[in-house]
Amino acid sequence: MNTKEARKEWEMEISLYNGKPVILKKEDVRTIITDAINGASAYWCDYCGIEKPVEIDPAAPEKVKGEPEAEAIANGGELAFYTTEAFETDEEGNDIEKYPLTLDKLIKGVKTYIETCPDERKENLLILARLKDEYGLDLTYIDGYIVDEILQTALFGEPVFC
Repeated sequence: MNTKEARKEWEMEISLYNGKPVILKKEDVRTIITDAINGASAYWCDYCGIEKPVEIDPAAPEKVKGEPEAEAIANGGELAFYTTEAFETDEEGNDIEKYPLTLDKLIKGVKTYIETCPDERKENLLILARLKDEYGLDLTYIDGYIVDEILQTALFGEPVFC
């Protein structure tokens, strides 16, 4: 993603619900990552850092809307999450404590969460935009538990720390 693209707000269809598209927005990504690093995942995540930064046009600082980590991932960068305690090892038997997160992995985590959560939770999690005839995330409903489950699914393939 180049500097010009990094300034744009985006949205994409990630799933279907009741026959209508479910849309994920750049702002949703910012909110999920900000909530995760500011406490929702602190019980298992020792540190989160920007692994691959994204250049944001310094002439347009108003386009930077959140935490640096949230901006990096929302604009196609990469983050690294470090666990407080290793729970798996690599092929050589070394503890794995660092897990990279890309925008694609986070989108997959959100999609998986939406598609696998109970229907009664979906009813609250998704809000119908009637004029566009599509669903979006209701950020007022997404709490720390949901953010944490989305992040763990994105990083590990499933929630590991409960």
